Amino acid sequence: ALKAEVVLDKEEDTQLRKDIINKLIDYDQILITGEASSHCVGGTTLDLLENIEPQKRDSVVILKNCMSPVPGFESGAETFFQKAKDLNAQVVDWIPSKKLKIN
Repeated sequence: ALKAEVVLDKEEDTQLRKDIINKLIDYDQILITGEASSHCVGGTTLDLLENIEPQKRDSVVILKNCMSPVPGFESGAETFFQKAKDLNAQVVDWIPSKKLKIN
């Protein structure tokens, strides 16, 4: 998470972690995977997208088929994917490459 679900003004531990965001945006691409697209991954990714410069948002690549929603919350995942697209993130399916070497 980049911030607490409930941000408290006087509690630094709940604030947005701008230091992490500043490190992430130095990369050419930020690949997003994990659990769960309807909750943790979705919320954290939207926090990232909403707090970086618009011209950097297309460097965020959400690998849609490398995550899944919490059962019963599939619509929340679809809402996340649409919001991410609206913020100019790339939402794609990962396709394994024959050139990829995994040891």
